[in-house]
Amino acid sequence: GVPIRTWREGYARHLLRIDFKPLSEAPFRASVTSIFDDLRIMRTTLSPGITFRDEELVRDGDVSSWLLIAQSPGLEFDHRGRNLRLGCGDATVMHVCETGSMGSSHSFGYLGVMIPPEIDARGACPDGAIMRRLPGRSEGMQLLRAYLRALEKGHLNTWRDGRETIRQHVIDLIALAIASHGAVGESGLGAVQAGRRGAPLSVIGAPF
Repeated sequence: GVPIRTWREGYARHLLRIDFKPLSEAPFRASVTSIFDDLRIMRTTLSPGITFRDEELVRDGDVSSWLLIAQSPGLEFDHRGRNLRLGCGDATVMHVCETGSMGSSHSFGYLGVMIPPEIDARGACPDGAIMRRLPGRSEGMQLLRAYLRALEKGHLNTWRDGRETIRQHVIDLIALAIASHGAVGESGLGAVQAGRRGAPLSVIGAPF
């Protein structure tokens, strides 16, 4: 473990632009791993507690939205005056420019994916997904998680088309995951095929 004060003041608030309130006397543990820098995709695991952005942090000028995928059961979200409880694999969207929190009374993890501006051209509406439960069992979420799992394990690193193709596929799959309907536009077909290649459908449902 690391001293929680050191982590909060020297790393979390200044670099991650979040803070953390512990809910346990156990030694503090935290892990933040970058999966794909081009879209700020990160895997985070934390000791029991609540991670949050307060009034001071939201004044940093960041206006991005994030897709947050629960990596553990019973993850609690509080944002825009609403509360939401997600199961493992479920997801929701939060605005960084507004106060909010997520956490659990148990050790927990989540996958954060910054939603890029290009998402609007895919016909998706991130604002409509804010604090809405995006079921992990939907095809869009399963394909997105499968693709990110393959990306994290390095299975996509040999693609000759390179990072830009990966970036566009992730954007298409985010759009599919947050869409309120099941339709996939022509631009997303390649991403869907890539998601299915990245991890066979027989294992897509595994927690990620």
